[in-house]
Amino acid sequence: MDSDVGQWPGWTPYGCIGLAFFICVLVLFGWGLGNLTVAGFGSSIYVMQPLTAVSYIFIALALLASIRQQSGLVILLAVPALGIAGSALLQYVTGLELGVDRLLFGDKVVGLPRLNPGRPGPMPTATILLLGTAALLSVKAGHRRSQIIVLIASLTFGISIIAGMALPLGVVGHMPHTRSVMVSVPTCITTLALAAVLIAWRHQSGWPGLLSARGVEGRTLRTVFVLVLLAPALMALASLWALTLPGSTPAVVEMAEAGAFIVLATGILFWAWTRIARENGERWAVTRALDSAPIVLTNEAGTILHWSKGAERLYQWTAEEAIGRNKHELLVARGADHLADVVGCLNSGEAREKEIVEYRRDGSELHVLEQARLLPIRSQDAPLIVLSMTDVTEREQRAAVLAARESEIRSILEASPDGILTIDADGRIRSFNPTAERLFGYAAKDVLGHDRRMLLPVRFRTDFDADFSRLIADKAHPGPTLQHIIGLRSDGSEFPVELAMGTAQLGDERIFTIFIRDVTEKIAAQDRQTELREELLHVSRLSAMGEMAAGLAHELNQPLAAATNFLGAVEMLLAADEASSPRVRELVGLASSQTLRAGDIIQRLRAFVSKGEVDVRAEPIADIMADAIGLALTSMEQQRVDIRYDLDAARPVILADRVQIQQVLVNLIRNAIDAQEDQVGVHPEILLISRGATDGMIEISVCDNGPGIAPEILQRPYEPFMSTKAGGMGIGLSICRRIVEFHGGQLRAENRAEGGACVRFTVPAFQQNAELAA
Repeated sequence: MDSDVGQWPGWTPYGCIGLAFFICVLVLFGWGLGNLTVAGFGSSIYVMQPLTAVSYIFIALALLASIRQQSGLVILLAVPALGIAGSALLQYVTGLELGVDRLLFGDKVVGLPRLNPGRPGPMPTATILLLGTAALLSVKAGHRRSQIIVLIASLTFGISIIAGMALPLGVVGHMPHTRSVMVSVPTCITTLALAAVLIAWRHQSGWPGLLSARGVEGRTLRTVFVLVLLAPALMALASLWALTLPGSTPAVVEMAEAGAFIVLATGILFWAWTRIARENGERWAVTRALDSAPIVLTNEAGTILHWSKGAERLYQWTAEEAIGRNKHELLVARGADHLADVVGCLNSGEAREKEIVEYRRDGSELHVLEQARLLPIRSQDAPLIVLSMTDVTEREQRAAVLAARESEIRSILEASPDGILTIDADGRIRSFNPTAERLFGYAAKDVLGHDRRMLLPVRFRTDFDADFSRLIADKAHPGPTLQHIIGLRSDGSEFPVELAMGTAQLGDERIFTIFIRDVTEKIAAQDRQTELREELLHVSRLSAMGEMAAGLAHELNQPLAAATNFLGAVEMLLAADEASSPRVRELVGLASSQTLRAGDIIQRLRAFVSKGEVDVRAEPIADIMADAIGLALTSMEQQRVDIRYDLDAARPVILADRVQIQQVLVNLIRNAIDAQEDQVGVHPEILLISRGATDGMIEISVCDNGPGIAPEILQRPYEPFMSTKAGGMGIGLSICRRIVEFHGGQLRAENRAEGGACVRFTVPAFQQNAELAA
């Protein structure tokens, strides 16, 4: 039972006991000296009786023993006081004389001008009985007992004020019949002091506890209490005083008293209502807001006393289902401390906050940050714990996802076939993955924090710095930029790399990621691919030459036979001694022209078959087509096949390699001739067309009137080794497609609606010549 709680100073009960004890001793001292003025504090008629003083001394000592929790001594001291008051009460009720009134200072008591000298008066008797009973009730602790004690003390306080103020107001002198309800000044002060002891000691129970409340309510209650407590006493005293005035009647006094009570009560209610209503709406909003949060109120054993709406939403348990149960058992908490330990921690002034795992009613898991604090309580009450919960499940899930992603990214970085490093805006290396370590020969610890230029040869650093500066200046965060550069290993050797740079924003900091790939093998493979492509083109031309061998033999045989015949005729003329004949010179000229013709055929075949460097230049379409016809068809084939041209006069020149485009046309023309070999009743026809296309291209078409392309070939026309010709390699169209795509064009094959096939391909137009021609 701590007396130092609330707004009452800790010395209040002891000070009041000391005051009461001093007054009673002083009164007894006055009786002993025979100085009744001392016993009455200035009045020799209305004095504190000796037995009254003794009773109050016993009660004061009993209250002191009760405060010190000496229960046996309390009973021992309170019983004599109750005995004195009980005997006085018995005598007043029955009219008996027990002979106890003159036990103390009997010779002096007899001379008092009162009905029962020496005996405690009716009002002191009542107050002694009330205070003695309160002292006995204080032996055991309990909130209900404390409330009764405060009630008794308050009643005693009020009686003392009314009875004690009658004498100073002069009511006794004018109304002798009221003397039985009056008390002397020392009796009044002593009674008030002892009542104040009980109120100060048990002030947390009843109205004193309300008076210690803070805010508007505390101030309002304290003001109302003073008015309500004092008003009846003051009004009663005023009524008694008014009756002593000349001309006053009881009826008038009673009417005035009733009116005053009504006015006073109405004023008090209106004033209190306005003060409390001022903050009622705001308090309601605050209460609703607090109740919406997950808050639980428990005792130190963990039993739930209050379960907020927020807790209902969080845990899915209603307040009716949760109150009275242990919180941690209800929610199957993991990692929670025992609440007894929590109370000890809170009592020591330490903060208490811990993350625990609990389960909702449906069994789903919750990660909760539980904060515990002690609720301000009265000293005699058991501790109350306020638990407020913050759902951190989503945070934990995000943390788990981030950890998983971080692990995944770390695994990707470690297993990536490309070197990956990150740098900051100052160009300092922030990370360096294992592949980068293998590429450059550095351990990560040797490069972290160093300038990224250490990985580049000196001659490339300026260009790289410029690119990096542009990347930093670009606030739009562009996509990865790709470039080729040379890397520098730790041993000083250089190697070609393909480098991609990207940027990301991490808060206020920009981080740049660089992906590095060693392209040494890629470049070697590209060089080898180019070499193989040239060899394949050469093989294709040789294959085409093999297919045309018979026709070429006949083609060469004609000029050679003619030259032989011409030279034979010359020999005959020479034998006839006609060497000077003009006919000899003519025949020799004819033989020479046929020989040159044969040499030209051989030269064209040699240029077509030979493997040379790619030479892209402006070439007339008509010339390339004429040469292709001469290479692909013998003179006999040219005589039995109709060859027609439909050329775009506005676009007469292409930008291409002459030999490669000739190879495409030769392959397509030979395919057209071969497709018409077995046709009966159809005169073979080949149509060569050129047309201007979009994007600066020219479309060249080779069409025939044959049976068309077989469906199985048309579905996969460019697949190597697919052929319908006996002994064919099946690489013609595949080679043609590669040549066309090398020139930036496209090749497609289709069957004509009127019969036959048509293969079209595009090549770049020579723009300057095209503009001049236009």
